[in-house]
Amino acid sequence: MDPRWFVQQPRGTIAALAIATTFLGVWVRTRAGGAILRIGPARDARPVATLSQHAVLRGVSGAGTWLRAVLPDGRSGYLLATGVENADRTVETARLQKGEALLVGPEAARAEMVMAEASGDDQVEVLGRFETHLLVRTSAGRDGWIRR
Repeated sequence: MDPRWFVQQPRGTIAALAIATTFLGVWVRTRAGGAILRIGPARDARPVATLSQHAVLRGVSGAGTWLRAVLPDGRSGYLLATGVENADRTVETARLQKGEALLVGPEAARAEMVMAEASGDDQVEVLGRFETHLLVRTSAGRDGWIRR
């Protein structure tokens, strides 16, 4: 570990946090398609990913008007906080087929990562999406992922 960052004083001033703190530590989603996740909090920072509408990320910190967020696959970066909203309201509904798995995360391909299985034609609230998976909330209030 480089000890320089523990003793060196930063140059300039750190931008005051100008994002909603309700975005931190929770799932958020993009408001519209085309949001760009960048390696740093600046418009000219290298892009990490271009996100579709309702793409799900976890907000972890911020710098000025930029939200630092982590995608479900572990990639992280910054995007303008004005382009996200909390992923706590339904954007659509979906039906689970009997035996369809409710996963802990979109990467949960192994059997031990299955949270539950649908008992029948269960309806769920879709809160957002990531690649081929949807973040859903069951009628029992459980959040999980399904493959679509």
